Amino acid sequence: MIIPSSDVISASAWKVIETFSSRGGKVLFWGRKPASFIDKSFTAPGSLSDLTNSRIEPSTRWTARVSSTRLTIKLEAWESKLISIGKNNREYNIKEYGVKGNGYSETATLQRIINEAVHNGGGTIVIPAGEYLSGALFFPRGVDLRIEKNAKLISTVDPNEFPVIPTRFEGIEKRWRCAFLNFDHSDGVKVYGEGVIDGKGVEWKKIPFGNSGRPRLLCFTDCPGGKISGLKMINQASWCLHVLYTNGFTIDGIDIRALEYIPSSDGIDIDSSNDILITSTRIEAHDDCISIKSGRDEDGRRVGRPSENILIENCHFAYGHGGVAMGSEISGGIRNVTIRSCLMDNENWSPLRFKSQPSRGGTVENITFEDITIKGARSIFDINMEWRMVPPLSPAHYPLTCLRNIHFKNINGEAQSAGTMYGFKEAPFGNDTFFFENCHIKAQKGLSISNVANVNFKGLELEIKEGEKIYERSANKDK
Repeated sequence: MIIPSSDVISASAWKVIETFSSRGGKVLFWGRKPASFIDKSFTAPGSLSDLTNSRIEPSTRWTARVSSTRLTIKLEAWESKLISIGKNNREYNIKEYGVKGNGYSETATLQRIINEAVHNGGGTIVIPAGEYLSGALFFPRGVDLRIEKNAKLISTVDPNEFPVIPTRFEGIEKRWRCAFLNFDHSDGVKVYGEGVIDGKGVEWKKIPFGNSGRPRLLCFTDCPGGKISGLKMINQASWCLHVLYTNGFTIDGIDIRALEYIPSSDGIDIDSSNDILITSTRIEAHDDCISIKSGRDEDGRRVGRPSENILIENCHFAYGHGGVAMGSEISGGIRNVTIRSCLMDNENWSPLRFKSQPSRGGTVENITFEDITIKGARSIFDINMEWRMVPPLSPAHYPLTCLRNIHFKNINGEAQSAGTMYGFKEAPFGNDTFFFENCHIKAQKGLSISNVANVNFKGLELEIKEGEKIYERSANKDK
């Protein structure tokens, strides 16, 4: 970004420049750097902060060479121009830049290659066939990652190689251990290939969770237009794929498997993000296969960013605590989510899941599950507004969580139990909460409900072997 010579700059323009610089952009002050910024009143000048990537070019008679092309910039005294230069398409094969793949951690070498790509205007880091061991890696804007067939990128099990950074985890912004692969403020980033990312979660779980947790496998923070595709991810030490604060992201054809018990090993967490597509993906985990979140309690309301406009289709959810779950961190709201044409099987605990607590608040609305096949699940529905009420608990927030316009269409399922619907005593589920159309459920036990008022179950056909199809559950049981 080139800023023409001036004595002052508007506060709004300076905010844009600061944001551009914080995301890795380089700023050139051409001539004089402004001494201060001003607002519309021109009465309260403010001091300019130092920018990480900036320089001053005092001579206004200046040309620059870009590759083999000479770029000449001519500006009148009153003019400004914004020049956008696309990222470099150069590839960086790590074997050609000193990575050996010899079973020892090569974190520093890998990060050096990434940083070199950034310095040269971006490009793609290529992981060729072989096994490579590394601690946390950080990919700035403009750097993509390709992991090729028969290549495996393996996490070390060393907390010292995974720094604690500002992030969000379980709905709270805080300092927390970074992910194995971190992508921040990276528009259009692409992570792809036919290789494997191994989080070594079975080994990591031997290390106490502590005050900063274990590393997620991948975290994309503010990566609009990003995409991850083709890869296999195994043995995540915590959440596998975390998409945070992102406007527009695609997850296509990935395979996530945590085959041994690893606590909090969610497959995919969509967190205060919008315009998300998840397609042709298989997940097997020891927590929710997909969880959609938007912040927890007061901190979630402070951020106030919903998850919305999400399409999940043509996916296979095998073993997990949930198939697709809303919550429990839903204080910022969740809306406009469609899950369609998916298979959920292999003793998945609760394929259709909604979770909250009295402290959460938030509205969850316009959610549709359609054309879903469920085989061998523990239960079909797990809808619980007092989920995991384990002290210490935050005080209730009013209005309490509201579920509205939740549609189940063409659901065919077999399970041990039809499941549970547990609402708030102070705010029962009403006639605008759930809608059923052409749903056929076969189960050993029926649907347990509590604090459910005026819900029309027409369109839900239950074939139950033991007891009633739908029965009231006591308020103090099975929360």
